[in-house]
Amino acid sequence: MSISPVHTCKIHCHTIDPSKLELMGMQDDPGKWMPFAFLLDNIVSCKLASDDEELLVCNCTTVFTTDGDTYIIDTLFEDFEPKFRNYFEEMAGYNPLPAEL
Repeated sequence: MSISPVHTCKIHCHTIDPSKLELMGMQDDPGKWMPFAFLLDNIVSCKLASDDEELLVCNCTTVFTTDGDTYIIDTLFEDFEPKFRNYFEEMAGYNPLPAEL
């Protein structure tokens, strides 16, 4: 099975400059989801963004890039993590040993 090197999803973006939130007396910027696509080659790791059911990013994925940037994407972590692993295992020619020899 060949996995595409491009992942398409939505990214959580701030709608207000975070440095201006305090000046405006606001605690939070709820942000919004915008269309996003990226090369899996640029991702070095991923993690669950949050398991707090009250947050907009609950069960989403945080990805970390080779350039040091961090993004929250709307792809569920339980869906993205296997794609991430499979892509790099496929690229590296990873061939795990059978459970029994």
